[in-house]
Amino acid sequence: MTELWKARRLGLKLDKEIQQLQVTLSELDTVRPKKTTYIKRANVFFLEQRDAIVQTKKNELKDKEKMRPEFR
Repeated sequence: MTELWKARRLGLKLDKEIQQLQVTLSELDTVRPKKTTYIKRANVFFLEQRDAIVQTKKNELKDKEKMRPEFR
């Protein structure tokens, strides 16, 4: 029972992170493709090309979706 609970908690946490990544990607869609955008890493903001950020976030989303358990 404990393992099932842990798996469900992990699934809920991953669902939340996946939702945040999807929102981030939809917000980045409103930015012009060649525009530089701020990204936060370790409490510091960096300027980076929008396309690079989108690619990074898409890869992160794919990784999290692979880790997601199939049951709810």
